[in-house]
Amino acid sequence: MCSKIRIVLAAAVIIIAYICVYFIHDINTRFPAAVEEHYTKDNPLNINGLIITPVESRILSIEGFNELYPDVLEEYQFDDTYKKRIITYTLTYENTTNEQKKFKPEFSEPWMSPSCFSNGVRKVTGEGTTTFNAGEKKTITLYTNAFGGSQVTLSELYALESNKNYLIYQEYPKKKMIDFN
Repeated sequence: MCSKIRIVLAAAVIIIAYICVYFIHDINTRFPAAVEEHYTKDNPLNINGLIITPVESRILSIEGFNELYPDVLEEYQFDDTYKKRIITYTLTYENTTNEQKKFKPEFSEPWMSPSCFSNGVRKVTGEGTTTFNAGEKKTITLYTNAFGGSQVTLSELYALESNKNYLIYQEYPKKKMIDFN
């Protein structure tokens, strides 16, 4: 009786191992590693005729951000300000086509290395889709919150200025990274 249980358990382990190996191979075959493409001020990102150029990125304290952009933050965001930083990303968007374009600038993700900080972004003013008329150029500032102790360690939070700073506009199959360094 005991040997039958061992045979059934061994067979179950072999079947589970086979299934795991099969799916790992299948996923890696269908989704190979993404290719990184870097864009800078000299080499801006072009998404269907919308040219996106980085202008600047700043790492601010809560108080510093509130001085520049009053009425953006909620009251609860002023708690434990020593553990928080706000990173702003200013970009120019230029519609080089002869038609109106709609784009959601928040559809991006900041990435800072080596701290591995990542979070969503929001526009400083307004939310949602932005409309760009033919030939129109707009400057938009996005921001994200960095929380010390949960997203990064406090020592990493205080050293964010020394990190490489990117906005990622597409993850797969090409990781389109706007470089603010």
